[in-house]
Amino acid sequence: MSRSIQFFFDFVSPFSYLAMTQLPNLCARKDATLEFKPIPVLSLMEKVGNRPTTIECPARGRYAMADLARWANKYSVPFQLNPHFQTIDSQRLLSGALAAQEFGQAQEYVQSVFDGFWVKGAAFADDQELADLLNEAGVSKVPEILDGIEKQESAKTKLLEEAEAAGVFGVPSMVVEGELYFGNDRLEFLEEVLCDD
Repeated sequence: MSRSIQFFFDFVSPFSYLAMTQLPNLCARKDATLEFKPIPVLSLMEKVGNRPTTIECPARGRYAMADLARWANKYSVPFQLNPHFQTIDSQRLLSGALAAQEFGQAQEYVQSVFDGFWVKGAAFADDQELADLLNEAGVSKVPEILDGIEKQESAKTKLLEEAEAAGVFGVPSMVVEGELYFGNDRLEFLEEVLCDD
């Protein structure tokens, strides 16, 4: 029987990007399905009393940069910091993921946006740039997704509440049958639990 992985993520999180490079293949190996749960991670952290220490502590920030490079090398995936990080409207991108979900294209959308964010250094300056990335990735419902972005605010609020109820305190977080696995460095444990019957 196929099992479901709830994947809580934010596009601003490079560790979420790293997790996303691995999760589709993990699901294919274990006959699992991936449920996409886009959440604004800083809002969640404030809600649950967590702090973004990677941002607040320079030493931890430097360590995180080195660790990201190690994980990208381990996974053999491209990675670069986005020079437009501070000006990207990540809330709009998260809403786009919810809109894409309504058209059954969440995975294609999420992979495309993560690729734009952490591989191509996209500025996401306007909807045309986002549309170009999505079209390049083969997303077929681009106009409908863009039109649906504005309608997703209540859905995002609901997802934040769902994340808090599941014990999520940061991203990436994966939940399987109520069990929480935090971080791209916990995918091995996630794969092990998917082997259990």
